Amino acid sequence: MSTSVAMLAALFLVVFASNVIQGITGFAGTLIALPFAILLVDLETAKQVLNFLGLVASIAILIKDHRSISWSGVRKILTWMITGLIIGIASYEVAPRAVLMVCLPLFVIAIAVRGLIKVIGHEQLRTRGPAPARDAACLVAAGIVHGLFVSGGPLLVAYATDRLPEKQRFRATLSACWIALNSIILVQAALCAKLTAPMMGYMAFSLLPMAAGVAVGGSLLKRMDQRTFMLISYLLLLASGASLLISI
Repeated sequence: MSTSVAMLAALFLVVFASNVIQGITGFAGTLIALPFAILLVDLETAKQVLNFLGLVASIAILIKDHRSISWSGVRKILTWMITGLIIGIASYEVAPRAVLMVCLPLFVIAIAVRGLIKVIGHEQLRTRGPAPARDAACLVAAGIVHGLFVSGGPLLVAYATDRLPEKQRFRATLSACWIALNSIILVQAALCAKLTAPMMGYMAFSLLPMAAGVAVGGSLLKRMDQRTFMLISYLLLLASGASLLISI
């Protein structure tokens, strides 16, 4: 019983802290939470629970900021990311879990290191100019990662940062994309009977810390500059990736 209570308390803290970041940036919450959540539950449970929470958090953000959405940006992003999402979901079904568990922390650490270098160097996180083929490749890759780990945000940010420089517009547009993408993953899981009773219990339990985290993140968004937020996000990404790599 004490172990179960400790696990739920740890899950509460992970969900709350990651959604503070999600409420600030609109993208990093799931990727920060996933390595820690896998230490508490299995990969499939962590993926489905965090996908659901990402969907709810994005809806909450859009209730307030829907007027800031760039619909042309949403259309372009979803056109390519849904293609990658289908590939990622199919790959997840056949890839050995042991391989995925090694790939995830390495991906997280690589994204964190790249982000820290850019932020500390006062550079924007962006691709090198608006080239259609490069944009498509980046967004398809983001979709593949999202299908595998519901964590395609950093690659989407690499595309979107210089195209959506205003932070409210950036946050709202990315949240609109997550609603569409996470809904696809949720429906696919339901149709394949992957949503077990324990998973749905974790989802319900996590709604409170998720809501609290998004609210705190939204409040902090008004008080701190975006560079500070990004620096905190990438430091947390580095810690989460390293913790999962050590635990393998």
